[in-house]
Amino acid sequence: MITVLSGVLAGVAGGLVFLAIAPAQDVAVGLAKAVGGDGIALGLVVHIAASAVLGVAFALITGCLSRTPRDGALFGVAYGMLLWTAGTFCTHPWMVGIPSRVPVSDIGSFVPVLLAHVAYGATTGVFYGLLRSVALKCEEGDLLSHKPRRVVRSWWRPLL
Repeated sequence: MITVLSGVLAGVAGGLVFLAIAPAQDVAVGLAKAVGGDGIALGLVVHIAASAVLGVAFALITGCLSRTPRDGALFGVAYGMLLWTAGTFCTHPWMVGIPSRVPVSDIGSFVPVLLAHVAYGATTGVFYGLLRSVALKCEEGDLLSHKPRRVVRSWWRPLL
């Protein structure tokens, strides 16, 4: 249960970072159209819901491997690139009805979206690793034995 909840929270955090990098209005309008509606609000809800689901997928795939924020970031960058590849060449063309071949001259237009996906993955990974390390420390009893300072210090040590 902690894995799923951590994945949801990490995915939502990653989704918010994605929106900060990618043109949020374009993303929201495109997603709203993909589900048969219109409006930015619907698109944002769909985006955050998809981010949460993809965060759970990340948690289930990397579960015991992402025990620290650093491990999560490494796996997250790879996950973000995988999501960009799948989205650019499979999901997005299928949703909007365009061919999956991308002309070489258009590759530059995909760079901001690639960066947004990598940032999503890295953020999701860092947050999941952080939440996972807190959960592991709780299991060890550090938080419950009045040693929260030790737990907080141990969160940041793996990043260095």
